[in-house]
Amino acid sequence: MKHKVVDIKENKIREFNYKFLNKIGGCGYLVGKWNSNISVDCEICGKPDTQLHILFQCPLVSDIWNELSTIIQSNISESEIVFGIKDNRPLNNLISQIAYSIHKCWIIRTNEKIKYNEFQVRSVIKSDLLYKSKVFHLLKENQLKDIFQNVSVILFPHR
Repeated sequence: MKHKVVDIKENKIREFNYKFLNKIGGCGYLVGKWNSNISVDCEICGKPDTQLHILFQCPLVSDIWNELSTIIQSNISESEIVFGIKDNRPLNNLISQIAYSIHKCWIIRTNEKIKYNEFQVRSVIKSDLLYKSKVFHLLKENQLKDIFQNVSVILFPHR
């Protein structure tokens, strides 16, 4: 759990990871049980809208993780997204930020009843990564800045 909470720079991302690890983060499967306006099933593919589904399994985002795995030359599995990667703080920060951005899209889609497509999700992730690379530059976290900036350009070209 240290990789996903303690070693993460930003408090918002730490809190998101903590909620995700403890299965108390927002997802249709949980929220839909007490709010009948929220579907317990994914609006994209019809499968149960669990936290893991939103962040990793849904066809809307699975290609993003596959492409990132290719770029970093290491498979990113459900386990890495949930528990992090031992002794790899930069990659844990990156994976956590991408997961947070994906979840942010789910919140907007759910609250505002906006139909997101993969291009829109990618645009949100790219925007968040570029913003965070500037923040890391100001904090003199150059390794994180470079990783976030490079991945945003490589993973999301021409967007």
